[in-house]
Amino acid sequence: MVSDESNAVALGADYSAARDWKASTQAQWQTSANSHSWLFTAGMARKLDANWTLLNRALYSQQTELAAGGGRELARVQSGFAYRPVDSNVWNALGQIEYKRDFDTTVGPGLSLDEQAWILAGNLNVQPSRGWQISARYAAKRAIDWSDSLASRSFTQLAGARSMWDITARWDAGVQGYRTWGAAPRSTPSASNSATWCGRICGCLWLQREGLRCSRPRR
Repeated sequence: MVSDESNAVALGADYSAARDWKASTQAQWQTSANSHSWLFTAGMARKLDANWTLLNRALYSQQTELAAGGGRELARVQSGFAYRPVDSNVWNALGQIEYKRDFDTTVGPGLSLDEQAWILAGNLNVQPSRGWQISARYAAKRAIDWSDSLASRSFTQLAGARSMWDITARWDAGVQGYRTWGAAPRSTPSASNSATWCGRICGCLWLQREGLRCSRPRR
C-alpha cells in the first residue's frame, strides 16, 4: 500500500466592496514526502457598463518531484470579456485571449513538455424563442514546442455549433457539429465532424447516440 500524506497552507483575499469591480487572489504551498508545490492565482472582473464586463485571470504553479525527480512550471494569463444585453435575453457572447507557458519534466524520459501558446476563443449563444437555443464556438491556438530541442510551430483551429429544441417538459432534441483542423507538433493533421441527438429524462439524465452522460438539470 502506497501512502503519500501531504500538508498544505493557503492564504487568500477577496475584494467586492466596489460596485463596478471585484478581485480575488490566493497563494498555496503544499508539501509531502514526494513533492513540493506552489500555486498562485489572481482574478479581477470589472463591469464597464450594464452590458459589458471585462474579465482577467492569472495562474502560476511550480511543482518539484523529490522522489522521481523533475518538476513542472505552468503560467497562464487570460483576458476576456462578457457581453449580455440587459434589455433582452436573446443572445450573449464571451471571448478571451490566453497566454500559456508549460514546462514539464515529470511525464517520463523522452516525454518532457516545453511549450508556449497563444489561444483565442469565443462563444456565442442565441435564444430565438423560449424552446430553441443555438450556440456557436470558435477557438484558435498558435503554439511553439521546444520539447525535441527544436522549435516546432503549429496552428490549430476549432469551430462548431449546436442547436437544441424543447419537445416536451422532459425531452429535448438537438444537433451539433464541430470541426478541428491544423497540425500539432506531436500529432497528425486532423479534421472531424460530429452530429448528436439527445433526450432529457427526469431532468438529469441525457441519452445520446454515443452513450449516456449525466448533466445538470436546467432550471
